Amino acid sequence: MAVISTVTLAYTDRLLAGQQYTTSCKIYHLALVGFCSVFYVVSNLYVMFVRASELSLSAQVVNSHLVCDPTIRQLGFDLPQQQWSLLNRFHMEQGHCGACRRKWRLTDTDLCFCGETQTMSHTVESCPLTKLNGGLSWLHSVDEDAVLWLTSYGS
Repeated sequence: MAVISTVTLAYTDRLLAGQQYTTSCKIYHLALVGFCSVFYVVSNLYVMFVRASELSLSAQVVNSHLVCDPTIRQLGFDLPQQQWSLLNRFHMEQGHCGACRRKWRLTDTDLCFCGETQTMSHTVESCPLTKLNGGLSWLHSVDEDAVLWLTSYGS
């Protein structure tokens, strides 16, 4: 059983890491599928759960002060989908900015056109080219100026 668990967990780790498999690993795993399929599913779920919990420990909640009661519809909910989506990307600081694109390995640089590191908060708070007067708190108020800024930034 120790051999099966070692092979299965190694196979699962490679699967989660997106690595290539060796032919012998595939054949060995396929030969054991009937015997250890239940173990494989359980170990796969366990590894995925452990990895997810490790990631959640390192992740930090950002801008939680913007939402007082998450059970009610937030300001801007009635915006068109493009503006609503962009507003939420700014709230979560996970949008199409240089820092995120570099983190996702879509580009080699994280610099803004102004020369600083381009993050979502930089875009709305401090970039001289795109700055919204009042920053993220003003954007969250979703008044006419904020919607106009979202519309012009998103186009």
